Amino acid sequence: MTLCGSYVLRIYRRDAAHPEKVVGVVEIVGQEEKQAFTDSAELWAILRAEVKSGGKKRGAQPKAVQANKGKK
Repeated sequence: MTLCGSYVLRIYRRDAAHPEKVVGVVEIVGQEEKQAFTDSAELWAILRAEVKSGGKKRGAQPKAVQANKGKK
């Protein structure tokens, strides 16, 4: 599987002792959609789902993103 595309990855927290514990948001360039993740497994799941869907929107956004939508 090849991960193609452009993404903006914002990392808000990392745990130096446990590198897999990383919290942030992925934004697919060209789409308004943002998806939150709380560890490396969730990040990879978001990227894999993006590849499988061909870049099409995949339903509801995570609660963390819904709560912040519209806030700047």
